[in-house]
Amino acid sequence: MSTSNPTPDVGKRLRELRLRRGLSQRELAEPRYDGSFVSQIEAGRRSPSRDALSFFAERLAVSVDELMAPLPPSLRVELEIALADARAAFDAGDMASARDANERLFEIASGGASHEFQAEALHGLGELDERAGRITEALGRYRRAEELAESTELRIRVKLALGRAYRTGGDIAYSIDLLQNALNESLECVWYVGAVRAASLMAMSLTERGDHRRAAEVLESVGGAAAMIDDPRALAALHWMRGRTTAALGHSEDALKHLAAARVLYERQQATVEIARLDSARAFTLMELDRHEEAAALYETAIAKLDAAGASGESARLQTEHARANLMLGRREDAIRIAEACLERLRTLEDPIEEATCEVVLALALGEDPRAETLLRAAVATCEAHGASEQRARALQALGEYYVMTGRQEEALDAFRRALPDMMPRAGA
Repeated sequence: MSTSNPTPDVGKRLRELRLRRGLSQRELAEPRYDGSFVSQIEAGRRSPSRDALSFFAERLAVSVDELMAPLPPSLRVELEIALADARAAFDAGDMASARDANERLFEIASGGASHEFQAEALHGLGELDERAGRITEALGRYRRAEELAESTELRIRVKLALGRAYRTGGDIAYSIDLLQNALNESLECVWYVGAVRAASLMAMSLTERGDHRRAAEVLESVGGAAAMIDDPRALAALHWMRGRTTAALGHSEDALKHLAAARVLYERQQATVEIARLDSARAFTLMELDRHEEAAALYETAIAKLDAAGASGESARLQTEHARANLMLGRREDAIRIAEACLERLRTLEDPIEEATCEVVLALALGEDPRAETLLRAAVATCEAHGASEQRARALQALGEYYVMTGRQEEALDAFRRALPDMMPRAGA
Protein backbone atom coordinates (compact mmCIF):
# COMPACT_ATOMS: atom_id res chain seq x y z
CA MET A 1 0.00 0.00 0.00
CA SER A 2 2.90 2.39 -0.53
CA THR A 3 3.34 4.94 -3.28
CA SER A 4 6.44 5.27 -5.40
CA ASN A 5 6.84 8.82 -4.17
CA PRO A 6 4.95 9.31 -0.88
CA THR A 7 5.08 12.63 0.94
CA PRO A 8 4.93 13.07 4.72
CA ASP A 9 2.17 15.67 4.39
CA VAL A 10 -0.31 13.53 2.43
CA GLY A 11 -2.20 12.49 5.58
CA LYS A 12 -2.44 16.06 6.74
CA ARG A 13 -3.66 17.20 3.30
CA LEU A 14 -6.18 14.37 3.16
CA ARG A 15 -7.66 15.36 6.52
CA GLU A 16 -7.70 19.06 5.64
CA LEU A 17 -9.54 18.50 2.36
CA ARG A 18 -11.91 15.92 3.87
CA LEU A 19 -12.98 18.31 6.61
CA ARG A 20 -13.34 21.13 4.09
CA ARG A 21 -15.79 18.92 2.16
CA GLY A 22 -17.67 18.03 5.35
CA LEU A 23 -17.04 14.27 4.94
CA SER A 24 -16.44 11.69 7.66
CA GLN A 25 -13.59 9.20 7.24
CA ARG A 26 -16.13 6.48 6.38
CA GLU A 27 -17.90 8.69 3.80
CA LEU A 28 -14.59 9.45 2.11
CA ALA A 29 -13.49 5.81 2.10
CA GLU A 30 -16.63 4.06 0.85
CA PRO A 31 -17.34 2.12 -1.26
CA ARG A 32 -13.78 1.02 -2.04
CA TYR A 33 -12.12 1.30 1.39
CA ASP A 34 -13.15 1.61 5.01
CA GLY A 35 -12.86 4.45 7.50
CA SER A 36 -9.99 2.85 9.42
CA PHE A 37 -7.80 2.98 6.31
CA VAL A 38 -8.36 6.74 6.01
CA SER A 39 -7.72 7.12 9.75
CA GLN A 40 -4.35 5.38 9.45
CA ILE A 41 -3.31 7.55 6.46
CA GLU A 42 -4.26 10.73 8.29
CA ALA A 43 -2.33 9.58 11.36
CA GLY A 44 0.75 8.92 9.20
CA ARG A 45 0.72 5.15 9.85
CA ARG A 46 -0.09 4.10 6.26
CA SER A 47 1.01 5.38 2.83
CA PRO A 48 -1.71 5.14 0.20
CA SER A 49 -1.09 3.60 -3.22
CA ARG A 50 -1.39 5.72 -6.35
CA ASP A 51 -4.77 4.07 -7.01
CA ALA A 52 -5.96 4.99 -3.53
CA LEU A 53 -4.74 8.55 -3.99
CA SER A 54 -6.62 8.77 -7.29
CA PHE A 55 -9.78 7.50 -5.60
CA PHE A 56 -9.55 9.99 -2.72
CA ALA A 57 -8.64 12.86 -5.06
CA GLU A 58 -11.72 12.14 -7.18
CA ARG A 59 -13.95 12.05 -4.08
CA LEU A 60 -12.45 15.33 -2.87
CA ALA A 61 -12.63 17.00 -6.30
CA VAL A 62 -8.89 17.78 -6.42
CA SER A 63 -5.96 16.51 -8.45
CA VAL A 64 -3.64 13.79 -7.15
CA ASP A 65 -0.79 16.30 -7.30
CA GLU A 66 -2.75 18.75 -5.17
CA LEU A 67 -3.49 16.02 -2.65
CA MET A 68 0.22 15.17 -2.46
CA ALA A 69 1.18 18.88 -2.34
CA PRO A 70 4.23 18.51 -4.62
CA LEU A 71 4.86 22.24 -5.07
CA PRO A 72 7.48 23.90 -2.88
CA PRO A 73 5.67 25.66 -0.02
CA SER A 74 7.02 29.09 -1.02
CA LEU A 75 5.79 28.68 -4.61
CA ARG A 76 2.36 27.44 -3.50
CA VAL A 77 2.00 30.46 -1.22
CA GLU A 78 2.97 32.80 -4.06
CA LEU A 79 0.45 31.15 -6.38
CA GLU A 80 -2.31 31.25 -3.76
CA ILE A 81 -1.69 34.96 -3.15
CA ALA A 82 -1.76 35.73 -6.88
CA LEU A 83 -5.01 33.79 -7.26
CA ALA A 84 -6.56 35.59 -4.27
CA ASP A 85 -5.53 38.97 -5.72
CA ALA A 86 -7.12 38.10 -9.06
CA ARG A 87 -10.38 37.03 -7.46
CA ALA A 88 -10.53 40.05 -5.17
CA ALA A 89 -10.04 42.47 -8.07
CA PHE A 90 -12.67 40.63 -10.12
CA ASP A 91 -15.17 40.78 -7.25
CA ALA A 92 -14.54 44.49 -6.77
CA GLY A 93 -15.24 45.14 -10.45
CA ASP A 94 -11.66 46.28 -11.13
CA MET A 95 -11.28 44.50 -14.46
CA ALA A 96 -7.87 46.00 -15.31
CA SER A 97 -6.32 44.87 -12.02
CA ALA A 98 -8.01 41.47 -12.33
CA ARG A 99 -6.49 40.97 -15.77
CA ASP A 100 -3.03 41.97 -14.52
CA ALA A 101 -3.33 39.60 -11.55
CA ASN A 102 -4.46 36.67 -13.69
CA GLU A 103 -1.66 37.24 -16.19
CA ARG A 104 0.83 37.32 -13.32
CA LEU A 105 -0.68 34.11 -11.93
CA PHE A 106 -0.32 32.42 -15.32
CA GLU A 107 3.32 33.54 -15.59
CA ILE A 108 4.22 32.24 -12.12
CA ALA A 109 2.34 28.97 -12.69
CA SER A 110 4.01 28.42 -16.05
CA GLY A 111 7.43 28.91 -14.49
CA GLY A 112 6.58 26.49 -11.71
CA ALA A 113 5.01 23.95 -14.10
CA SER A 114 1.70 24.03 -12.22
CA HIS A 115 -1.03 23.11 -14.67
CA GLU A 116 -3.75 23.59 -12.07
CA PHE A 117 -2.87 27.23 -11.41
CA GLN A 118 -2.37 27.88 -15.13
CA ALA A 119 -5.92 26.64 -15.60
CA GLU A 120 -7.11 28.93 -12.80
CA ALA A 121 -5.50 31.91 -14.55
CA LEU A 122 -7.02 31.00 -17.92
CA HIS A 123 -10.42 30.59 -16.27
CA GLY A 124 -10.09 34.06 -14.75
CA LEU A 125 -8.99 35.63 -18.04
CA GLY A 126 -11.87 33.90 -19.79
CA GLU A 127 -14.34 35.44 -17.36
CA LEU A 128 -12.90 38.88 -18.09
CA ASP A 129 -13.21 38.32 -21.85
CA GLU A 130 -16.75 37.08 -21.38
CA ARG A 131 -17.78 40.16 -19.41
CA ALA A 132 -16.29 42.38 -22.09
CA GLY A 133 -18.39 40.59 -24.71
CA ARG A 134 -15.48 38.75 -26.36
CA ILE A 135 -17.14 35.35 -26.31
CA THR A 136 -14.89 33.63 -28.87
CA GLU A 137 -11.79 34.60 -26.88
CA ALA A 138 -13.45 33.51 -23.64
CA LEU A 139 -14.34 30.11 -25.09
CA GLY A 140 -10.76 29.62 -26.28
CA ARG A 141 -9.38 30.30 -22.81
CA TYR A 142 -11.97 28.07 -21.13
CA ARG A 143 -11.19 25.17 -23.47
CA ARG A 144 -7.46 25.51 -22.75
CA ALA A 145 -8.22 25.67 -19.01
CA GLU A 146 -10.29 22.50 -19.35
CA GLU A 147 -7.29 20.72 -20.90
CA LEU A 148 -4.95 21.82 -18.10
CA ALA A 149 -7.25 21.44 -15.08
CA GLU A 150 -6.30 18.50 -12.91
CA SER A 151 -8.85 18.63 -10.11
CA THR A 152 -12.46 17.59 -10.57
CA GLU A 153 -13.66 20.80 -8.94
CA LEU A 154 -11.80 23.07 -11.34
CA ARG A 155 -12.87 21.01 -14.34
CA ILE A 156 -16.48 21.41 -13.25
CA ARG A 157 -16.02 25.15 -12.71
CA VAL A 158 -14.60 25.49 -16.22
CA LYS A 159 -17.51 23.47 -17.60
CA LEU A 160 -19.91 25.88 -15.86
CA ALA A 161 -18.13 28.81 -17.50
CA LEU A 162 -18.32 27.11 -20.89
CA GLY A 163 -22.04 26.49 -20.44
CA ARG A 164 -22.60 30.15 -19.57
CA ALA A 165 -20.50 31.42 -22.49
CA TYR A 166 -22.18 29.13 -25.02
CA ARG A 167 -25.57 30.41 -23.84
CA THR A 168 -24.43 34.00 -24.35
CA GLY A 169 -23.07 33.07 -27.78
CA GLY A 170 -26.47 31.70 -28.75
CA ASP A 171 -25.91 27.92 -28.54
CA ILE A 172 -28.56 27.30 -25.90
CA ALA A 173 -29.00 23.56 -26.53
CA TYR A 174 -25.28 22.85 -26.08
CA SER A 175 -25.20 25.10 -23.03
CA ILE A 176 -27.95 23.04 -21.38
CA ASP A 177 -26.16 19.76 -22.20
CA LEU A 178 -22.89 21.02 -20.68
CA LEU A 179 -24.57 22.30 -17.54
CA GLN A 180 -26.60 19.11 -17.05
CA ASN A 181 -23.32 17.18 -17.27
CA ALA A 182 -21.70 19.53 -14.74
CA LEU A 183 -24.69 19.12 -12.41
CA ASN A 184 -24.43 15.32 -12.57
CA GLU A 185 -20.65 15.38 -11.98
CA SER A 186 -21.01 17.72 -9.00
CA LEU A 187 -23.56 15.45 -7.35
CA GLU A 188 -21.46 12.35 -8.05
CA CYS A 189 -18.38 13.80 -6.35
CA VAL A 190 -20.48 15.33 -3.54
CA TRP A 191 -19.53 18.91 -4.42
CA TYR A 192 -22.82 20.57 -3.56
CA VAL A 193 -21.60 24.11 -4.28
CA GLY A 194 -20.92 23.03 -7.86
CA ALA A 195 -24.34 21.40 -8.09
CA VAL A 196 -26.10 24.58 -6.98
CA ARG A 197 -24.11 26.71 -9.41
CA ALA A 198 -24.77 24.28 -12.27
CA ALA A 199 -28.50 24.23 -11.55
CA SER A 200 -28.64 28.04 -11.43
CA LEU A 201 -26.88 28.43 -14.78
CA MET A 202 -28.89 25.63 -16.37
CA ALA A 203 -32.12 27.29 -15.22
CA MET A 204 -30.98 30.50 -16.90
CA SER A 205 -30.39 28.70 -20.20
CA LEU A 206 -33.78 26.98 -19.91
CA THR A 207 -35.36 30.37 -19.24
CA GLU A 208 -33.75 31.73 -22.41
CA ARG A 209 -35.41 28.86 -24.26
CA GLY A 210 -38.76 29.69 -22.64
CA ASP A 211 -38.90 26.47 -20.59
CA HIS A 212 -39.74 28.07 -17.23
CA ARG A 213 -41.32 24.99 -15.70
CA ARG A 214 -38.26 22.84 -16.28
CA ALA A 215 -36.08 25.68 -14.98
CA ALA A 216 -38.11 25.69 -11.76
CA GLU A 217 -37.79 21.89 -11.50
CA VAL A 218 -34.00 22.04 -11.90
CA LEU A 219 -33.75 24.65 -9.14
CA GLU A 220 -36.02 22.59 -6.90
CA SER A 221 -33.85 19.51 -7.48
CA VAL A 222 -30.89 21.10 -5.68
CA GLY A 223 -32.86 22.35 -2.67
CA GLY A 224 -31.32 19.65 -0.47
CA ALA A 225 -27.81 20.46 -1.69
CA ALA A 226 -28.36 24.18 -1.03
CA ALA A 227 -29.30 23.42 2.58
CA MET A 228 -25.90 21.78 3.08
CA ILE A 229 -23.64 24.61 1.87
CA ASP A 230 -22.53 27.96 3.18
CA ASP A 231 -21.26 29.58 -0.02
CA PRO A 232 -22.74 33.10 -0.39
CA ARG A 233 -22.12 33.29 -4.13
CA ALA A 234 -23.72 29.96 -4.94
CA LEU A 235 -26.71 30.70 -2.72
CA ALA A 236 -27.05 34.20 -4.20
CA ALA A 237 -27.08 32.75 -7.72
CA LEU A 238 -29.75 30.27 -6.65
CA HIS A 239 -31.94 33.04 -5.19
CA TRP A 240 -31.34 35.09 -8.34
CA MET A 241 -32.57 32.34 -10.63
CA ARG A 242 -35.49 31.51 -8.35
CA GLY A 243 -36.40 35.16 -8.64
CA ARG A 244 -36.24 35.08 -12.44
CA THR A 245 -38.20 31.85 -12.66
CA THR A 246 -40.95 32.87 -10.26
CA ALA A 247 -41.26 36.19 -12.11
CA ALA A 248 -41.61 34.35 -15.43
CA LEU A 249 -44.33 32.19 -13.88
CA GLY A 250 -46.22 35.31 -12.83
CA HIS A 251 -45.21 35.58 -9.16
CA SER A 252 -43.48 38.96 -9.23
CA GLU A 253 -43.73 39.76 -5.51
CA ASP A 254 -42.08 36.43 -4.61
CA ALA A 255 -39.44 37.17 -7.22
CA LEU A 256 -38.56 40.47 -5.51
CA LYS A 257 -38.06 38.62 -2.21
CA HIS A 258 -35.61 36.18 -3.81
CA LEU A 259 -33.72 39.02 -5.49
CA ALA A 260 -33.50 40.93 -2.20
CA ALA A 261 -32.03 37.83 -0.51
CA ALA A 262 -29.50 37.47 -3.33
CA ARG A 263 -28.46 41.11 -2.99
CA VAL A 264 -27.74 40.73 0.73
CA LEU A 265 -25.47 37.76 -0.04
CA TYR A 266 -23.62 39.60 -2.81
CA GLU A 267 -23.17 42.68 -0.60
CA ARG A 268 -21.52 40.44 1.98
CA GLN A 269 -18.99 39.48 -0.70
CA GLN A 270 -18.64 43.09 -1.98
CA ALA A 271 -19.34 41.72 -5.47
CA THR A 272 -19.80 45.00 -7.36
CA VAL A 273 -20.59 43.64 -10.80
CA GLU A 274 -22.96 40.97 -9.52
CA ILE A 275 -24.85 43.59 -7.50
CA ALA A 276 -25.23 45.74 -10.60
CA ARG A 277 -26.51 42.76 -12.60
CA LEU A 278 -28.86 41.84 -9.77
CA ASP A 279 -30.25 45.36 -9.69
CA SER A 280 -31.05 44.95 -13.37
CA ALA A 281 -32.96 41.74 -12.60
CA ARG A 282 -34.87 43.59 -9.90
CA ALA A 283 -35.62 46.38 -12.37
CA PHE A 284 -36.96 43.81 -14.85
CA THR A 285 -39.32 42.46 -12.17
CA LEU A 286 -40.44 45.98 -11.29
CA MET A 287 -41.33 46.39 -14.97
CA GLU A 288 -43.62 43.36 -14.68
CA LEU A 289 -45.33 45.12 -11.76
CA ASP A 290 -45.77 48.30 -13.86
CA ARG A 291 -43.33 50.20 -11.62
CA HIS A 292 -41.55 51.66 -14.64
CA GLU A 293 -40.08 54.79 -13.01
CA GLU A 294 -38.30 52.74 -10.34
CA ALA A 295 -37.09 50.30 -12.99
CA ALA A 296 -35.68 53.04 -15.23
CA ALA A 297 -33.74 54.56 -12.31
CA LEU A 298 -32.30 51.15 -11.35
CA TYR A 299 -31.21 50.47 -14.92
CA GLU A 300 -29.38 53.79 -15.12
CA THR A 301 -27.51 53.08 -11.88
CA ALA A 302 -26.61 49.52 -12.86
CA ILE A 303 -25.37 50.54 -16.32
CA ALA A 304 -23.16 53.24 -14.82
CA LYS A 305 -21.63 50.73 -12.36
CA LEU A 306 -20.93 48.20 -15.10
CA ASP A 307 -19.39 50.81 -17.40
CA ALA A 308 -17.15 51.98 -14.55
CA ALA A 309 -16.07 48.37 -13.96
CA GLY A 310 -15.23 47.86 -17.62
CA ALA A 311 -17.94 45.22 -18.04
CA SER A 312 -19.04 46.57 -21.40
CA GLY A 313 -20.81 43.40 -22.49
CA GLU A 314 -22.97 43.36 -19.38
CA SER A 315 -23.65 47.07 -19.68
CA ALA A 316 -24.81 46.78 -23.30
CA ARG A 317 -27.31 44.08 -22.37
CA LEU A 318 -28.87 46.27 -19.69
CA GLN A 319 -29.32 49.13 -22.14
CA THR A 320 -31.94 47.06 -23.94
CA GLU A 321 -34.10 46.90 -20.81
CA HIS A 322 -33.43 50.55 -20.07
CA ALA A 323 -34.80 51.39 -23.51
CA ARG A 324 -37.83 49.17 -22.84
CA ALA A 325 -38.49 50.97 -19.53
CA ASN A 326 -38.44 54.35 -21.27
CA LEU A 327 -40.81 53.03 -23.93
CA MET A 328 -43.26 51.86 -21.25
CA LEU A 329 -43.07 55.34 -19.71
CA GLY A 330 -44.05 56.89 -23.06
CA ARG A 331 -40.60 58.39 -23.63
CA ARG A 332 -40.42 57.13 -27.21
CA GLU A 333 -37.56 59.37 -28.38
CA ASP A 334 -35.44 58.40 -25.37
CA ALA A 335 -36.22 54.74 -26.01
CA ILE A 336 -35.12 55.04 -29.65
CA ARG A 337 -31.93 56.86 -28.71
CA ILE A 338 -30.97 54.32 -26.04
CA ALA A 339 -31.89 51.29 -28.17
CA GLU A 340 -29.95 52.56 -31.21
CA ALA A 341 -26.85 53.16 -29.08
CA CYS A 342 -27.30 49.73 -27.49
CA LEU A 343 -27.67 47.99 -30.84
CA GLU A 344 -24.51 49.65 -32.10
CA ARG A 345 -22.60 48.31 -29.10
CA LEU A 346 -24.10 44.84 -29.30
CA ARG A 347 -23.07 44.46 -32.94
CA THR A 348 -19.44 44.72 -31.83
CA LEU A 349 -19.98 41.93 -29.28
CA GLU A 350 -20.96 38.28 -29.61
CA ASP A 351 -24.43 38.05 -28.13
CA PRO A 352 -26.89 37.36 -30.97
CA ILE A 353 -29.94 36.73 -28.80
CA GLU A 354 -29.50 39.99 -26.89
CA GLU A 355 -28.99 41.77 -30.21
CA ALA A 356 -32.31 40.33 -31.42
CA THR A 357 -34.01 41.42 -28.19
CA CYS A 358 -32.72 44.95 -28.67
CA GLU A 359 -33.94 44.95 -32.28
CA VAL A 360 -37.45 44.15 -31.04
CA VAL A 361 -37.40 46.99 -28.50
CA LEU A 362 -36.14 49.46 -31.10
CA ALA A 363 -38.80 48.30 -33.57
CA LEU A 364 -41.54 48.81 -30.99
CA ALA A 365 -40.24 52.30 -30.32
CA LEU A 366 -40.15 53.10 -34.06
CA GLY A 367 -43.86 52.26 -34.45
CA GLU A 368 -44.97 52.34 -38.10
CA ASP A 369 -41.53 53.34 -39.40
CA PRO A 370 -40.57 50.84 -42.20
CA ARG A 371 -37.27 50.19 -40.42
CA ALA A 372 -39.27 48.34 -37.75
CA GLU A 373 -40.22 45.52 -40.13
CA THR A 374 -36.59 44.96 -41.14
CA LEU A 375 -35.49 44.83 -37.51
CA LEU A 376 -38.27 42.43 -36.50
CA ARG A 377 -37.65 40.03 -39.39
CA ALA A 378 -33.96 39.95 -38.48
CA ALA A 379 -34.82 39.29 -34.82
CA VAL A 380 -37.15 36.40 -35.70
CA ALA A 381 -34.50 34.79 -37.92
CA THR A 382 -31.81 35.10 -35.22
CA CYS A 383 -34.02 33.59 -32.52
CA GLU A 384 -35.03 30.72 -34.79
CA ALA A 385 -31.38 30.01 -35.61
CA HIS A 386 -30.42 29.81 -31.92
CA GLY A 387 -33.48 28.06 -30.49
CA ALA A 388 -34.52 31.05 -28.36
CA SER A 389 -38.22 30.18 -28.40
CA GLU A 390 -39.54 32.80 -26.00
CA GLN A 391 -37.69 35.65 -27.69
CA ARG A 392 -38.85 34.36 -31.09
CA ALA A 393 -42.47 34.47 -29.92
CA ARG A 394 -42.04 38.05 -28.69
CA ALA A 395 -40.47 39.10 -31.98
CA LEU A 396 -43.31 37.48 -33.94
CA GLN A 397 -45.91 39.16 -31.73
CA ALA A 398 -44.26 42.52 -32.34
CA LEU A 399 -44.13 41.79 -36.07
CA GLY A 400 -47.83 40.92 -36.04
CA GLU A 401 -48.62 44.18 -34.24
CA TYR A 402 -46.60 46.08 -36.82
CA TYR A 403 -48.61 44.48 -39.63
CA VAL A 404 -51.87 45.41 -37.85
CA MET A 405 -50.73 49.04 -37.58
CA THR A 406 -49.83 49.13 -41.28
CA GLY A 407 -53.08 47.46 -42.42
CA ARG A 408 -51.61 44.09 -43.48
CA GLN A 409 -54.11 41.80 -41.73
CA GLU A 410 -53.25 38.48 -43.42
CA GLU A 411 -49.55 38.88 -42.61
CA ALA A 412 -50.46 39.84 -39.06
CA LEU A 413 -52.52 36.66 -38.59
CA ASP A 414 -49.67 34.56 -39.97
CA ALA A 415 -47.18 36.13 -37.54
CA PHE A 416 -49.52 35.57 -34.58
CA ARG A 417 -50.09 31.93 -35.60
CA ARG A 418 -46.34 31.33 -35.80
CA ALA A 419 -45.87 32.82 -32.33
CA LEU A 420 -48.63 30.77 -30.70
CA PRO A 421 -46.79 27.41 -30.17
CA ASP A 422 -43.97 29.10 -28.25
CA MET A 423 -46.45 31.00 -26.10
CA MET A 424 -48.36 27.89 -24.98
CA PRO A 425 -46.01 26.69 -22.20
CA ARG A 426 -45.87 30.13 -20.63
CA ALA A 427 -49.64 30.56 -20.84
CA GLY A 428 -50.12 27.15 -19.23
CA ALA A 429 -47.81 28.11 -16.35
